[in-house]
Amino acid sequence: EMLRSLVGSEMCIRDSVQDEWNPTDRLNVTVGGRFVVHQEFGATFTPKVSAMYKLGDFNIRATYSNGFKAPTLKELHDDYITQIGGGPWKHYYGNKDLKPQKSNYYSASVEYHASNLQITVTGFYNRIKNMIALTEIPTSAEDRLDEIEASMQHKNLSKARSFGGDISLTYQILSSLAIGGGYSYTDAKAQYTDDPADPNYMLYTPINGTSFHNANWKLAWNHAWKKYKLDVTLFGRYQSTRFYITDGDGTVSYTHLRAHE
Repeated sequence: EMLRSLVGSEMCIRDSVQDEWNPTDRLNVTVGGRFVVHQEFGATFTPKVSAMYKLGDFNIRATYSNGFKAPTLKELHDDYITQIGGGPWKHYYGNKDLKPQKSNYYSASVEYHASNLQITVTGFYNRIKNMIALTEIPTSAEDRLDEIEASMQHKNLSKARSFGGDISLTYQILSSLAIGGGYSYTDAKAQYTDDPADPNYMLYTPINGTSFHNANWKLAWNHAWKKYKLDVTLFGRYQSTRFYITDGDGTVSYTHLRAHE
């Protein structure tokens, strides 16, 4: 595919391959990968391997995948000033020195399927190298004269990792009534600097905009008449505190947004 913008162009060709293998009636193995040729960053192959084992009403799954994400034209070349929702004026800068983001992702899950109940429990771990993230940088004297209060730029984080798990379930109480819900925990943190002189060197801090706890629930009811059908659904969502970097001097400091339902 070809991507173009007013400030530059880049070419990226992607192709993928996948094959399945069933050593036994219970075991399925899928092996695949994606081959990427990027104009700026060369050729990369990212493999993926997954397996599923059936054991009665249970499915046991495991997955490994390697990830590659090249910087976008926006992340490389942005240079604009904007104000969102009456907030402060911000200057967004591109970063031509960005490196591709690479990752190694591992997950395992257990699924239970019965006539009226489905439950899935999943755990995961993701190690990310050169994670591309939007960070706050010191605001120049020139920008301050123009009443710009913050400056943002995409950067490669020194190191990043996330791990966690989730559980989801659906229970059919009656033919016309079902409940469902889920909960997930994610610990996503990164080292924002590789400068030994920085006070935050070697410190893992929450990734901007992330939260630890998320949950949702749903109650669904339906009824059918001869010519009509009525569906009623109630649902809710909970999210714990989200973390945002707010300092205008480029250092790591957090504002906590309250949880909401």
